[in-house]
Amino acid sequence: MRRDVYVFHGAKAENLSARSRGGAVEFLAPAGLNFAYAVADAALFRLTPGRAPQQLSPTDSPAILGFLREPRYPPPPIADSRHEERGSERLAVMSSAADGQVVTAVLEVGTHTLKPLAGEGELVAFSPDFSLTVRRTDEHWTSRFTLAGVDHTTLAEVNADLSNRLWAQAQRFSFGANDSPTLTGWVLLPPGASRDRPLPAVVVVYGGQVFGATPPSETQAETYLPLFSGQLLAAQGYAVVYPSLPLPHGPDIDPKARLAEETIAAVDALASQHIVDPARVVVMGQSFGGYSTAAILAARSDRFRAGIALAGIFDWAFGYGGQTPERWMADDGRAAFGASAKSQSGLDEAFWRTPEAFERASPIYSVERMNAPLLMLQGDLDDAYFDAARMYGALARAGKKPVLVRYWGEGHLALSEASLRDQWARMTTWLDAYLKTRPQVAPAHSDQTR
Repeated sequence: MRRDVYVFHGAKAENLSARSRGGAVEFLAPAGLNFAYAVADAALFRLTPGRAPQQLSPTDSPAILGFLREPRYPPPPIADSRHEERGSERLAVMSSAADGQVVTAVLEVGTHTLKPLAGEGELVAFSPDFSLTVRRTDEHWTSRFTLAGVDHTTLAEVNADLSNRLWAQAQRFSFGANDSPTLTGWVLLPPGASRDRPLPAVVVVYGGQVFGATPPSETQAETYLPLFSGQLLAAQGYAVVYPSLPLPHGPDIDPKARLAEETIAAVDALASQHIVDPARVVVMGQSFGGYSTAAILAARSDRFRAGIALAGIFDWAFGYGGQTPERWMADDGRAAFGASAKSQSGLDEAFWRTPEAFERASPIYSVERMNAPLLMLQGDLDDAYFDAARMYGALARAGKKPVLVRYWGEGHLALSEASLRDQWARMTTWLDAYLKTRPQVAPAHSDQTR
């Protein structure tokens, strides 16, 4: 979708970014001034009505990706990316390095020079004039926060007492599936795990995600949402697998079959190395990963003991009208539509034009083939909740073993401490029941509310 920046002269509109090839990625319009800054065509421009765009970033600089804001939620106003003092202007931007990494930098508008922000490590905060930064560096379970600029000062060290805790090292592996002969996956093994016996495995899936030389962030000490921490899952005694799952678009693509084939290929590659026990595998994911989980089970539940879908989507046609209570009660003119066709699903036409493609892509139409039990964890303020309720009803009526847990007052991510604790307890109990050497009796199908 192309986006442009316009200025209105009465009833007449002037497109300030019309000369760009791809339109404006982002724009910043300083209050009280007659121009705007815009990122377009991998460069930074000043857009002034009645004039040609002026490129501010050096012509030989790395690609400009967007304006830089502090990584907090809710995000700060984009105006914080600009600083003016005594006639000098600075803009904080994100640019790309040769290795594909994102670089944080400051553009001096007057001299058209681009300089990196001070310090190394993950950016936490910066001063209004961008001269000082707070950076975070992680070493296993311990994090260090440093003030960088004039000099480097350690501000705090978090979880220092955990520095001696065991750590699972991410290992890269290769596999091939469909028309991709060489795909990259990553696996975490429990610290001290014996190579003499293949391990039960949790395969974390997200359709369309492709990994390279850098391991997934979930393999690190994920403290924001421990629910997705591969380290904590590995500590339970499981091999935690992150496969690349390319998912091309097209009217003839069967996403369920494709995701299943790629996931099975990753499991088989690790099984051939006696790392994973192919008879004890659970697949899980969140959001589109929740969809991917159900899609994989709908295609090949014979290869998986069970699945866990968090905030998943199960019927793309139903998603057209999916609305949260927040949308129902809104009176600010926001669009009251659910998932669009042109999305991760690869369904590029409306469902009434290509109903067969929507049926092929949606797991809810394949519940009779889903013989592996599915645990669904959903917030009731999420667009996808009612879709999950329909999926639960379909599975239960088909004689399967679904469990649906509804979290009151939670959205697409369940963020309260009580919900996080409950989800973690249910997930680990579910994994223990289906992956331990002596499985417990599988939970009977039920609709539970918390």
